Amino acid sequence: MILYYAPGGGLGHLTRARALVHTLGLQEPVAVVAAGPHADDPRITGGWHIIRPSLHLAQRPTELRRWLEGLLAELRPSAVFLDAFPGGILGEWCDLSLHAELPVLHVARLLNWERYAARLAGTLPAFHATYVTEPLTEAQATALRRHSRHWWPLELQDPPSEIPVESLQRLPQTERPLWLVVHSGPAAETAELLAYARDMARAEHSNARLVLVSPQPPADSQLTHLDLYPSAPLYYRVDRLISACGFNMMRQARGLDERHRFLPMPRPLDDQFLRAARRRAGEC
Repeated sequence: MILYYAPGGGLGHLTRARALVHTLGLQEPVAVVAAGPHADDPRITGGWHIIRPSLHLAQRPTELRRWLEGLLAELRPSAVFLDAFPGGILGEWCDLSLHAELPVLHVARLLNWERYAARLAGTLPAFHATYVTEPLTEAQATALRRHSRHWWPLELQDPPSEIPVESLQRLPQTERPLWLVVHSGPAAETAELLAYARDMARAEHSNARLVLVSPQPPADSQLTHLDLYPSAPLYYRVDRLISACGFNMMRQARGLDERHRFLPMPRPLDDQFLRAARRRAGEC
């Protein structure tokens, strides 16, 4: 069994896990340590064994570290993948007692390294390899290289998927242009993206029809809403795509620059503003 450690409650960690398992062609059963409502969605985690840490461990790295040691002893995985945070979201993987023969691999994406490093107390695990899924900052890359035996750039590919017929039927069939707003984050951010899209339409004197793809319905009951996952196959069927700048969104929209408009959102550890600036400069 492979253990994939996907901390935090967001959709991004689980989407990246799906893409990594598919890209590497991993055939072993997968157990995923995850939190948040998305872990219960069979469209996202179907076929995986989901393990949820107790809520009381959420801000207690020392107790979480002991829980992890017990989990590893129980599962005896053939490999461990640490997603995004090389020491865990709280630093719980630092100084963790690990079997010398257990391959520990890191799936690296861009972090605000200065903020993240401030959470760490102790030494990062010794990684058999770090998979680099997007350009990192020099500080992050330097720190990770010190702990990585191998350094492997990896372009993630999502598993093949089709848009459900019922979702296609709910799309406006004749009204154009059709603009798609995609977000899985908080309702306030979704509202901000919708306002951004409407401001854009007014500035362009466009009568664009908006469609929202989000796990939660919008406050505006007149807006066409789809709870669709995965949603990437839909991006090529619309005239404009509007989103925030999360890792998976920007990865899946690569090559759609002429129709993609994006608005970075503040995150404690993910640097969406740098990712957006790099995309605008054609660097990623």
